[in-house]
Amino acid sequence: MAGAASLASFFTFDDISQASIRTDESDKTPVLKIIKESHAKGYDFVCIPLTTPKWRERWRNMCIVPSASTDDTQETATIDQQAEAWRKTPSFLLEEVTISRLGNGDLSTNRARCSSVV
Repeated sequence: MAGAASLASFFTFDDISQASIRTDESDKTPVLKIIKESHAKGYDFVCIPLTTPKWRERWRNMCIVPSASTDDTQETATIDQQAEAWRKTPSFLLEEVTISRLGNGDLSTNRARCSSVV
């Protein structure tokens, strides 16, 4: 027998938002609360989205070509400029990510690994 299978628990952005409401002093962040609760339930790993709906909306605006019915060339030019600026120096705004600093996801242990879900 090669080894036991690992179990992962999948969470959505809404789950993270709900955890932020329940977070107390012992849980420094909603993500750490989710990890702790998952481990208590016997899961080996967690799978969480790394970006928020705000990022997905900004990505759609920058990366999806507007329909032919859009005649606002000034707006299109502005969006094109924003997209090119982001491509030159890609970065996220604080409200666009679920983990914003080291330690938010407790990645130091083998049991807590986070994966991106787009």
